[in-house]
Amino acid sequence: MLRSIVRIGTLGLLLVSLTGQVRAEGAEEHAIFTGSRDVRLADGTVFDGKPIPTRLYSLQWATNGDLERVQVQLSSGHHRVATAMARMIELPAASPYDSVILKSGPGGLELAEIRFAGKKSAIALVDASDAVASNR
Repeated sequence: MLRSIVRIGTLGLLLVSLTGQVRAEGAEEHAIFTGSRDVRLADGTVFDGKPIPTRLYSLQWATNGDLERVQVQLSSGHHRVATAMARMIELPAASPYDSVILKSGPGGLELAEIRFAGKKSAIALVDASDAVASNR
């Protein structure tokens, strides 16, 4: 009887230790799903269709795990400037440093991607024209 209890206890301890390792690895993978970076954007940069003035902004992103629906917010101090939708993408190679990628658009230079140092994943902002095209 005592031997059975010891075996069950040992098995339970083994399961708890394995579960802890899986959660730790999962937490590390999901760390990119919520975060923020300070970024200086120049006059004429467009975010979510709106031109914004030169300033240091806080860029925040969050998702509930759906890689196709990442919410990105741009704030200045305690004031939210704009919110846009984005999605996670895979890059061909890991980014050497944290960066934002701007692309030329009809309103000026648009914030297109947020890249992370050492990661092959990036956040790509969804253009209004892309959203319309994907809904057809």
